[in-house]
Amino acid sequence: MKRVWLLIPCVCLLFLTAAWALAAGRAVRLVVDEQELAVFPPPFISENRVFVPLRAVAEALGADVSRDAATRTVLVETPAKKGERYLQGLREPAGQPDIARNFVSAAALRDVLDDDRDGDLADYREGHSGGDLIANDPLVVDVRAGSDFAAAHIPGAVWVAPAQEMGKKENVARLRELLDAHAARGGKNEVVVYCYTGHTAGLAAGVLGTQGFNVKNLKFGFDIAWSGTQTAPAAIKAPTEAISCET
Repeated sequence: MKRVWLLIPCVCLLFLTAAWALAAGRAVRLVVDEQELAVFPPPFISENRVFVPLRAVAEALGADVSRDAATRTVLVETPAKKGERYLQGLREPAGQPDIARNFVSAAALRDVLDDDRDGDLADYREGHSGGDLIANDPLVVDVRAGSDFAAAHIPGAVWVAPAQEMGKKENVARLRELLDAHAARGGKNEVVVYCYTGHTAGLAAGVLGTQGFNVKNLKFGFDIAWSGTQTAPAAIKAPTEAISCET
Protein backbone atom coordinates (compact mmCIF):
# COMPACT_ATOMS: atom_id res chain seq x y z
CA MET A 1 0.00 0.00 0.00
CA LYS A 2 2.92 2.32 0.73
CA ARG A 3 4.25 1.71 -2.78
CA VAL A 4 0.92 2.78 -4.26
CA TRP A 5 0.93 6.04 -2.31
CA LEU A 6 4.52 6.67 -3.38
CA LEU A 7 3.68 6.08 -7.03
CA ILE A 8 0.81 8.57 -7.10
CA PRO A 9 3.03 11.67 -6.73
CA CYS A 10 5.41 10.30 -9.37
CA VAL A 11 2.62 9.79 -11.88
CA CYS A 12 1.25 13.25 -11.14
CA LEU A 13 4.70 14.72 -11.68
CA LEU A 14 4.96 13.03 -15.09
CA PHE A 15 1.61 14.46 -16.16
CA LEU A 16 2.57 17.91 -14.91
CA THR A 17 5.94 17.77 -16.70
CA ALA A 18 4.31 16.73 -19.98
CA ALA A 19 1.61 19.37 -19.66
CA TRP A 20 4.18 22.04 -18.87
CA ALA A 21 6.33 21.09 -21.88
CA LEU A 22 3.37 21.16 -24.25
CA ALA A 23 2.04 24.43 -22.86
CA ALA A 24 5.45 26.07 -23.10
CA GLY A 25 5.85 24.96 -26.72
CA ARG A 26 8.95 22.95 -25.86
CA ALA A 27 7.61 19.54 -26.90
CA VAL A 28 9.34 18.00 -29.92
CA ARG A 29 8.54 15.14 -32.29
CA LEU A 30 10.40 11.85 -31.86
CA VAL A 31 11.18 10.07 -35.15
CA VAL A 32 13.19 6.81 -35.24
CA ASP A 33 14.07 5.31 -38.63
CA GLU A 34 11.48 7.57 -40.32
CA GLN A 35 8.78 6.33 -37.93
CA GLU A 36 7.27 8.87 -35.53
CA LEU A 37 6.83 7.52 -32.01
CA ALA A 38 4.09 8.62 -29.64
CA VAL A 39 5.66 8.38 -26.18
CA PHE A 40 4.80 9.60 -22.70
CA PRO A 41 6.13 11.76 -21.31
CA PRO A 42 6.85 13.42 -24.67
CA PRO A 43 10.35 14.65 -25.57
CA PHE A 44 10.93 18.29 -24.74
CA ILE A 45 13.60 20.99 -24.88
CA SER A 46 14.85 22.70 -21.76
CA GLU A 47 17.80 25.08 -21.57
CA ASN A 48 18.87 24.11 -25.11
CA ARG A 49 18.93 20.42 -24.22
CA VAL A 50 16.58 17.78 -25.64
CA PHE A 51 15.16 15.25 -23.18
CA VAL A 52 14.00 11.96 -24.74
CA PRO A 53 12.65 8.78 -23.06
CA LEU A 54 15.54 6.33 -23.22
CA ARG A 55 13.48 3.14 -23.27
CA ALA A 56 11.29 4.28 -26.17
CA VAL A 57 14.27 5.07 -28.39
CA ALA A 58 16.33 2.04 -27.39
CA GLU A 59 13.50 -0.45 -27.91
CA ALA A 60 12.57 1.15 -31.24
CA LEU A 61 16.12 0.35 -32.35
CA GLY A 62 15.82 -3.24 -31.15
CA ALA A 63 17.82 -2.87 -27.94
CA ASP A 64 16.98 -4.31 -24.54
CA VAL A 65 16.67 -1.93 -21.58
CA SER A 66 16.85 -3.05 -17.97
CA ARG A 67 17.67 -1.60 -14.57
CA ASP A 68 20.01 -2.88 -11.88
CA ALA A 69 18.46 -1.55 -8.68
CA ALA A 70 21.39 -2.63 -6.53
CA THR A 71 23.92 -0.54 -8.43
CA ARG A 72 21.45 2.13 -9.61
CA THR A 73 22.42 1.41 -13.21
CA VAL A 74 20.40 1.47 -16.44
CA LEU A 75 21.58 -1.27 -18.80
CA VAL A 76 21.15 -0.99 -22.59
CA GLU A 77 22.12 -3.93 -24.81
CA THR A 78 22.30 -3.24 -28.55
CA PRO A 79 20.89 -5.65 -31.17
CA ALA A 80 24.35 -6.52 -32.51
CA LYS A 81 25.70 -7.39 -29.07
CA LYS A 82 22.53 -9.30 -28.18
CA GLY A 83 22.80 -11.35 -31.36
CA GLU A 84 26.53 -11.88 -30.98
CA ARG A 85 26.09 -13.25 -27.46
CA TYR A 86 23.36 -15.62 -28.61
CA LEU A 87 25.19 -16.87 -31.68
CA GLN A 88 28.27 -17.65 -29.64
CA GLY A 89 26.12 -19.79 -27.36
CA LEU A 90 26.41 -17.49 -24.34
CA ARG A 91 22.69 -17.20 -23.76
CA GLU A 92 19.30 -17.73 -25.37
CA PRO A 93 17.51 -14.64 -26.74
CA ALA A 94 14.70 -13.34 -24.55
CA GLY A 95 11.22 -12.84 -25.97
CA GLN A 96 10.89 -12.21 -29.67
CA PRO A 97 14.31 -11.34 -31.14
CA ASP A 98 14.29 -8.63 -33.76
CA ILE A 99 17.96 -8.16 -34.57
CA ALA A 100 17.51 -7.55 -38.24
CA ARG A 101 15.50 -4.50 -39.20
CA ASN A 102 16.36 -4.89 -42.88
CA PHE A 103 13.94 -7.36 -44.45
CA VAL A 104 13.12 -8.67 -47.93
CA SER A 105 9.73 -10.22 -48.66
CA ALA A 106 9.36 -13.69 -50.12
CA ALA A 107 7.66 -12.33 -53.24
CA ALA A 108 10.42 -9.77 -53.83
CA LEU A 109 13.15 -12.39 -53.46
CA ARG A 110 11.34 -14.81 -55.78
CA ASP A 111 10.98 -12.13 -58.45
CA VAL A 112 14.67 -11.25 -58.23
CA LEU A 113 15.70 -14.89 -58.57
CA ASP A 114 13.29 -15.50 -61.48
CA ASP A 115 13.82 -12.63 -63.91
CA ASP A 116 12.31 -14.46 -66.89
CA ARG A 117 9.27 -15.63 -64.88
CA ASP A 118 9.56 -19.22 -66.05
CA GLY A 119 9.31 -20.70 -62.57
CA ASP A 120 12.93 -21.89 -62.66
CA LEU A 121 14.70 -19.74 -60.09
CA ALA A 122 18.38 -18.82 -60.43
CA ASP A 123 18.46 -20.76 -63.68
CA TYR A 124 21.81 -19.29 -64.75
CA ARG A 125 23.25 -22.34 -63.01
CA GLU A 126 24.62 -25.26 -64.99
CA GLY A 127 21.91 -27.58 -66.25
CA HIS A 128 19.21 -24.87 -66.37
CA SER A 129 17.81 -22.76 -69.19
CA GLY A 130 19.94 -19.73 -68.34
CA GLY A 131 17.21 -17.15 -68.76
CA ASP A 132 17.73 -15.37 -65.44
CA LEU A 133 20.24 -12.63 -64.72
CA ILE A 134 22.74 -13.11 -61.93
CA ALA A 135 23.62 -9.42 -61.68
CA ASN A 136 20.74 -8.53 -59.35
CA ASP A 137 20.76 -11.79 -57.37
CA PRO A 138 22.04 -11.84 -53.78
CA LEU A 139 23.77 -14.84 -52.27
CA VAL A 140 20.91 -16.66 -50.54
CA VAL A 141 22.01 -18.44 -47.36
CA ASP A 142 19.95 -21.03 -45.50
CA VAL A 143 20.65 -20.96 -41.74
CA ARG A 144 18.28 -23.78 -40.73
CA ALA A 145 19.48 -27.23 -39.76
CA GLY A 146 21.53 -28.93 -42.47
CA SER A 147 19.04 -31.79 -42.76
CA ASP A 148 16.20 -29.36 -43.47
CA PHE A 149 18.29 -27.62 -46.13
CA ALA A 150 18.94 -30.98 -47.77
CA ALA A 151 15.23 -31.84 -47.79
CA ALA A 152 14.00 -28.56 -49.30
CA HIS A 153 15.45 -25.08 -49.75
CA ILE A 154 15.20 -21.98 -51.91
CA PRO A 155 16.67 -22.73 -55.37
CA GLY A 156 20.26 -21.52 -55.59
CA ALA A 157 20.65 -21.14 -51.82
CA VAL A 158 23.80 -22.30 -50.04
CA TRP A 159 24.32 -23.72 -46.55
CA VAL A 160 27.24 -23.02 -44.24
CA ALA A 161 25.99 -23.66 -40.69
CA PRO A 162 22.84 -23.27 -38.59
CA ALA A 163 22.05 -19.77 -37.33
CA GLN A 164 23.49 -20.24 -33.85
CA GLU A 165 26.88 -21.17 -35.32
CA MET A 166 27.12 -18.52 -38.03
CA GLY A 167 29.05 -16.18 -35.74
CA LYS A 168 32.00 -18.57 -35.50
CA LYS A 169 35.18 -17.38 -37.15
CA GLU A 170 35.44 -20.31 -39.56
CA ASN A 171 31.84 -19.94 -40.70
CA VAL A 172 32.19 -16.21 -41.26
CA ALA A 173 35.30 -16.92 -43.35
CA ARG A 174 33.48 -19.61 -45.37
CA LEU A 175 30.56 -17.28 -46.04
CA ARG A 176 32.96 -14.58 -47.22
CA GLU A 177 34.51 -17.08 -49.66
CA LEU A 178 31.09 -17.99 -51.04
CA LEU A 179 30.09 -14.35 -51.40
CA ASP A 180 33.35 -13.47 -53.17
CA ALA A 181 32.82 -16.38 -55.59
CA HIS A 182 29.21 -15.29 -56.15
CA ALA A 183 30.31 -11.70 -56.89
CA ALA A 184 33.09 -12.97 -59.19
CA ARG A 185 30.44 -14.74 -61.28
CA GLY A 186 28.63 -11.42 -61.62
CA GLY A 187 26.26 -11.71 -58.68
CA LYS A 188 25.23 -8.94 -56.29
CA ASN A 189 27.46 -8.29 -53.29
CA GLU A 190 24.61 -8.94 -50.87
CA VAL A 191 23.54 -11.78 -48.58
CA VAL A 192 19.96 -12.79 -47.83
CA VAL A 193 19.65 -15.17 -44.89
CA TYR A 194 16.58 -17.18 -44.01
CA CYS A 195 15.49 -19.61 -41.30
CA TYR A 196 12.12 -21.15 -40.45
CA THR A 197 10.19 -18.05 -39.37
CA GLY A 198 12.65 -15.15 -39.63
CA HIS A 199 13.65 -15.00 -35.95
CA THR A 200 17.01 -16.77 -35.74
CA ALA A 201 17.95 -15.52 -39.21
CA GLY A 202 17.42 -12.03 -37.82
CA LEU A 203 19.98 -12.80 -35.11
CA ALA A 204 22.41 -14.13 -37.71
CA ALA A 205 21.89 -11.05 -39.87
CA GLY A 206 22.69 -8.79 -36.94
CA VAL A 207 26.01 -10.51 -36.27
CA LEU A 208 26.97 -10.81 -39.94
CA GLY A 209 26.24 -7.13 -40.37
CA THR A 210 28.83 -6.33 -37.70
CA GLN A 211 31.30 -8.43 -39.72
CA GLY A 212 30.88 -6.12 -42.71
CA PHE A 213 28.39 -8.12 -44.77
CA ASN A 214 25.59 -6.35 -46.66
CA VAL A 215 22.87 -8.63 -45.32
CA LYS A 216 19.08 -8.87 -45.33
CA ASN A 217 16.65 -11.24 -43.64
CA LEU A 218 13.80 -13.07 -45.39
CA LYS A 219 10.71 -11.77 -43.62
CA PHE A 220 8.69 -14.57 -41.95
CA GLY A 221 11.20 -17.17 -43.17
CA PHE A 222 10.99 -20.36 -45.18
CA ASP A 223 8.14 -22.16 -43.43
CA ILE A 224 5.75 -19.22 -43.30
CA ALA A 225 6.48 -16.83 -46.15
CA TRP A 226 8.29 -18.93 -48.76
CA SER A 227 6.48 -22.27 -48.44
CA GLY A 228 3.17 -20.63 -47.58
CA THR A 229 2.30 -23.35 -45.08
CA GLN A 230 1.03 -20.86 -42.52
CA THR A 231 -0.97 -17.64 -42.75
CA ALA A 232 1.22 -14.54 -42.79
CA PRO A 233 1.37 -11.22 -44.63
CA ALA A 234 2.78 -11.63 -48.14
CA ALA A 235 3.10 -15.42 -47.84
CA ILE A 236 3.59 -17.24 -51.15
CA LYS A 237 3.97 -20.80 -52.37
CA ALA A 238 7.33 -20.58 -54.11
CA PRO A 239 9.47 -23.29 -55.73
CA THR A 240 11.95 -25.32 -53.66
CA GLU A 241 14.62 -27.85 -54.44
CA ALA A 242 16.39 -30.63 -52.55
CA ILE A 243 20.08 -31.44 -52.60
CA SER A 244 22.67 -32.98 -50.30
CA CYS A 245 24.34 -30.22 -48.28
CA GLU A 246 28.07 -29.95 -47.88
CA THR A 247 29.40 -28.77 -44.52
